[in-house]
Amino acid sequence: MESARSINLSRALSALHLVSAKWATIDLGQGWGISLDRDPGLIAVHFVLAGQLEVSIAHGEPQQFAAGQSFILPTGAPHVVRTDATAKLERLGHIGLDDGEAEPSFESEDNPSHFMFGVSRSGQPTATVLSGQIGLTWPEDLLPPRELLPKLIEGSPGYKVNSPSAEEAVRSLREMADAPGGTICLARFAHLLVTRRLREQILEEPALVSANPRSSVAIARVVQAIRLEPGRAWSVTSLARHAGMSRSGFAEKFRLETGRTPMEVVTEARMDMAARLLRRSREPIKAISASTGYSSSTAFIRTFRRHFRTSPTDYRETASTT
Repeated sequence: MESARSINLSRALSALHLVSAKWATIDLGQGWGISLDRDPGLIAVHFVLAGQLEVSIAHGEPQQFAAGQSFILPTGAPHVVRTDATAKLERLGHIGLDDGEAEPSFESEDNPSHFMFGVSRSGQPTATVLSGQIGLTWPEDLLPPRELLPKLIEGSPGYKVNSPSAEEAVRSLREMADAPGGTICLARFAHLLVTRRLREQILEEPALVSANPRSSVAIARVVQAIRLEPGRAWSVTSLARHAGMSRSGFAEKFRLETGRTPMEVVTEARMDMAARLLRRSREPIKAISASTGYSSSTAFIRTFRRHFRTSPTDYRETASTT
């Protein structure tokens, strides 16, 4: 069996060549948002420059991002970026493309385009996002098929809201975008960000390597389904059905491919989701336990404590002070 650590990641990642990019700075008033079409040939990268935004993908849990934070959509999934859940949406389709333009390029604009929705020219936006779509070569003989990656990946998961590092990130991005050559500099920066996060994703989830023709696509698709819906009432039987395999054959194949049992991966995905909700919301513990697939708060707290060696309440308090 081939694992993520057994392949030459430098060789694989060096084949990710930047071929195109388009960027736009988008100011949004309260109650406004944008929608982007599906494009499996492009990777969307968003940097929040001001305010707080919600990003939603079909069949996925909405996530909140604040100034200084970023997020990547490596599969080109259709998505919505908005100030709140009831926002009026402006359909952009593709970032910065003119009618009839087939794909993004570096030639037409030296700096990002600028759009304003729900904001007067003299008014202040509720939120601002610097959004781009980049084209990269993607060698599937070296890397997993893009459709098996998570639909949304945090760009800088270590950044805390209102922290000095987040403020510095915003300042640097604004300067980069406004200076001559902003389009290509942003594209190179996004290319590096995507490369770094892809590397981390493969190391964190070795099953992605098995998405290669050298191994099992079915198991990788199951891992993706778990990540997309960790709160679903998964069982070994339902996961085996998702993979199109018998229960016993699936369980053995899954363990051989990932080094873990199916329910261990489910638990890990649920704990990641719970930790994210505890950091970013004030939802009661009972609500979070239900969202992450636990019918009993007691079972959720016991599992959380075993996984993180602290209680959900203590985890939230520690996260709010760092």
